[in-house]
Amino acid sequence: MTTRLEFKAGEADALLRADIFLARESGLTRSTVRMEDGQVTLGGSPVRKNHRIAPNEIFVVLLPAPRESGIKAQDIPLEILYEDAIVINKPRGMGHPADTARARW
Repeated sequence: MTTRLEFKAGEADALLRADIFLARESGLTRSTVRMEDGQVTLGGSPVRKNHRIAPNEIFVVLLPAPRESGIKAQDIPLEILYEDAIVINKPRGMGHPADTARARW
């Protein structure tokens, strides 16, 4: 399900870049608001990220539904050394979920 957000520029927003304005107003990162993909429109037309804002412009942002990451939780025995400082003895070969190598434990 796509989420539709609308943002109206005020006088103080004049001449800001559209990507900076939308990131600030939405609380999202500039890379999340994908302007290159036509997810941001102004008057029904796609907006470039370097568009300089004029007061009272209304931007529409369409955010696609979040995708499943495919990362599954695993029951991995970890030796917790200190709980106050959260020190964990990570076994050799354990990678990050984004690591291209497959889990080896």
